[in-house]
Amino acid sequence: MGIVGCLRRWRFNPSLIRFAKFIHFHGLVRKMYYKSILSLSNKIRIAILGYDAEFYARNISELSLVESFLVDERDGEIRVIQKLLEELKAGEVAYDIGASIGTHAVFMALKVGKYGKVIAFEPEKNSFKDLIANIDLNKINNIIPFKVALGDSRKEGIIKGGLGSFTLSEENSFVSVEKIKIVDARSFIQENKLPVPSVIKIDVEGYEYNVIKGLEDVLRDKNCRMVACEIHPTLLPKGISVDDIIGLLISCGFEKPQIYPRGFTLHTFFMKADT
Repeated sequence: MGIVGCLRRWRFNPSLIRFAKFIHFHGLVRKMYYKSILSLSNKIRIAILGYDAEFYARNISELSLVESFLVDERDGEIRVIQKLLEELKAGEVAYDIGASIGTHAVFMALKVGKYGKVIAFEPEKNSFKDLIANIDLNKINNIIPFKVALGDSRKEGIIKGGLGSFTLSEENSFVSVEKIKIVDARSFIQENKLPVPSVIKIDVEGYEYNVIKGLEDVLRDKNCRMVACEIHPTLLPKGISVDDIIGLLISCGFEKPQIYPRGFTLHTFFMKADT
């Protein structure tokens, strides 16, 4: 198993986690673990449903993102990627909207194979740089990356972030990390002649409604059969609710979703009735 594997088993041992929380040492345990892992390697290998991938983890933020797959399947990102991989077939197209450093995109690319494609959208400059690095690290040649944010119209956005999570706003209501380009999804897809995806993953930290609104034509296409959308109720714009997002996707032909609460977010999975 090796030192990294032993440390990982130690870190994610449920009994240890409960004990550390009980004695109020959970934060210290996490810091010790992260420092130990990062001192041994700046790459982390993850295996999911028979697919192996490696990712750079050069700081605590990146390590936390990669290892989110190791959390219990009843609560973590592992449930999302498993559902995506179970649904995708060889040769198909997937969109990863809010691709971050590429964890989901790489695994989806491995599943669809050389005749399939994953189109990844990530507007934040450092995350996009890491996305490209992880594509190269895994020698993936079927991911098409775009450094843009999808929306329902062309405009400039403001993005801020921390620990691998970035919040997008159309208003300069906070000190920005970066000004980014928001594109009209419908026009961007047409201009770049992008194929209709079978599966879409959306994780855009509160900008979900605008992304879905811009994708309505794609979502109504009979070949688009699944959407995995992480909804962030506390980050949604004023006047937009979780029900608005669910209703919009249902109006595009999807059934009522499976919903799994996770902390302050909701993991939702939408399928079409005839799939």
